[in-house]
Amino acid sequence: MPTALKALLEADQDQTDWPDWLKQAKTKDAVVEIRNGKVIWKSGTWIDGAWQDGTWEYGRWYGGTWLDGLWKDGLWQGGTWEKGTWEGGDWGGDGVWKNGTWKHGLWRSGTWEDGTWYGGTWYGGTWKDGLWKFGVWKKGTWLDGTWKKGTWWGGIWKGGTWISGSGKSTQKNDPRPELQPPVAAPTPKKQPSSTGEPYSRQYAQHSKKHGRGRGY
Repeated sequence: MPTALKALLEADQDQTDWPDWLKQAKTKDAVVEIRNGKVIWKSGTWIDGAWQDGTWEYGRWYGGTWLDGLWKDGLWQGGTWEKGTWEGGDWGGDGVWKNGTWKHGLWRSGTWEDGTWYGGTWYGGTWKDGLWKFGVWKKGTWLDGTWKKGTWWGGIWKGGTWISGSGKSTQKNDPRPELQPPVAAPTPKKQPSSTGEPYSRQYAQHSKKHGRGRGY
């Protein structure tokens, strides 16, 4: 590839039609399309700034504030999510989710304050409040909110409303009976004979009286 063409392709995208809030953000290798006045983030890295609205198709997010919009896929490493819809991707770091709708994806760490979770896998972090409709919970701390359905495999349940689910709990005195291991049936005790003597002793006495030993 000619050097001049390579330099042109690697250069920053023309930002003439970008909204002011996007121009002011700190980004790297951003590929953005403006469609009918709406921001479509195709790829690149968001380092800091305030995302006002639009669609995020793919990329890495390292910090700043997400105010609203649609997130389709990518990696979230930190910052604050105020509201919007998350369709898929990987949430990690020490990010804070204030509110919004989570449809699917991997949540690895961070703090969830409120919102609706429709599906996906939760690997760790703190859930403060909100509605969990379905998904898999691996570990972490649940403080409050409503769990409608899903699979719980570990972590700490502090309180809230549990409607239904499956899995298991390693938490002592867990209030959710569905997650407790089945209680083993008690071993039946040997019933005493009519004389009150154990059967083994009665048999020994009977054999001795009637001359019945081992060879009988």
